[in-house]
Amino acid sequence: MSWKITKKIKELGSSSGGNSLSSTPQPSSRSTTPTPSNPTPDAPISRTGLLTIRVSSARGLSLPGGVAVPGAIQQALGTQQAQVASSVTSQSVSQQQKLAQKSRNRESLQRKQCWWLPYMVLEFDKNEILIDSLGGTIQEPVWMFQAHFDVSRVSEICLQMYLRNGAKSLNDAPSNDELGKSDLFMGNLTFIPDFDAMGTIDQWYDVTNGSGQVNVSVTFKESTNQSLSIDSFDLLKVIGKGSFGKVMQ
Repeated sequence: MSWKITKKIKELGSSSGGNSLSSTPQPSSRSTTPTPSNPTPDAPISRTGLLTIRVSSARGLSLPGGVAVPGAIQQALGTQQAQVASSVTSQSVSQQQKLAQKSRNRESLQRKQCWWLPYMVLEFDKNEILIDSLGGTIQEPVWMFQAHFDVSRVSEICLQMYLRNGAKSLNDAPSNDELGKSDLFMGNLTFIPDFDAMGTIDQWYDVTNGSGQVNVSVTFKESTNQSLSIDSFDLLKVIGKGSFGKVMQ
């Protein structure tokens, strides 16, 4: 019985010209199961480091077609405070920030006082920050805000601009609890930062679902994962001594 099977196989081989290789491509022997040594090809490249995002200002923003400026915003724009805020530029704010490094409280108060100007929502890797304007106009708001994020993977930066619409009068400014319920959407932009670039990338990005541009600078500093030693610190003075050694500052 086995001799007949062997003879049949030889006859099939000779009838095909003696070529025993199949023309059908064989599947790859590489495993497609994601493992630490065989990651998914389409998965984002892992990055670790510190990402600094600085949102400076915008130009050419506008409300959606057919949407009027809310009444409370129009009243606020006619005040002397709004006229002073309209003279604020990114250059003037930058100079003030350099001269006064300890002005965080005053800056926070000024942001709340300019509630009639567009605010921004900054999103990165499930983190969300609300940024109020420091000055400018509805068309050209000035934010001059800087945020730092720990990066563990490649993620998108998303910026959304809104104009508050919750206040019914000038003396009824919307609180933080009312933000977003009826605010007017002015556009957004989304991009993935270049984690391979060296230094700071500073450029104007076009607004989608709206008009205008936003000035954003991005800096990524990749972690080196180097072990720390005594040479990694600047020793100032000895603040204590013990039987096991010295305590340095």
